[in-house]
Amino acid sequence: MSHSPADRVLECLVLPVGQFDVLLPTVCVVEVVRYQALARAAGPQACIGLLGWHDGDVPVVDLGLLTPDGGQSVTHGHAIAILQRTITDSPWPYWAVGLSGLPRKRRVAASAIALAGTASSGCPGSWVRVGTDRCLIPDLGWLQREQLPQATWTEAVTR
Repeated sequence: MSHSPADRVLECLVLPVGQFDVLLPTVCVVEVVRYQALARAAGPQACIGLLGWHDGDVPVVDLGLLTPDGGQSVTHGHAIAILQRTITDSPWPYWAVGLSGLPRKRRVAASAIALAGTASSGCPGSWVRVGTDRCLIPDLGWLQREQLPQATWTEAVTR
């Protein structure tokens, strides 16, 4: 029995990031940890520091800083979501996003996702509606290329 792509159910997480939510597939998120002090890192606008995690440091991005109005920073947030890289040319196998609350698991029918616009400035991606919720599906490749420090995982580990 074959199902159409619109009938698929996607396992997602809704990540609260200041004044908006981010929608990601659960397979992108490796772990969610309590917010803690970050080591300083020279890097792009939204990289707020490095989180000591397992055998190295993970760069943390504050998506609130990428909104057109400057947004609400989650620099002293509630939690941090550790993400897997999604592009092969990234020097970081893992990176992270600061959260203003705990993520919520959400099963979403593909047919229930409606495009609500594109983010033309700040963090590129697509705004979608899932039921009554409006969420950003960010361009993860852009975030990894443009908002992570240039140091590599190995360099960060050996500091």
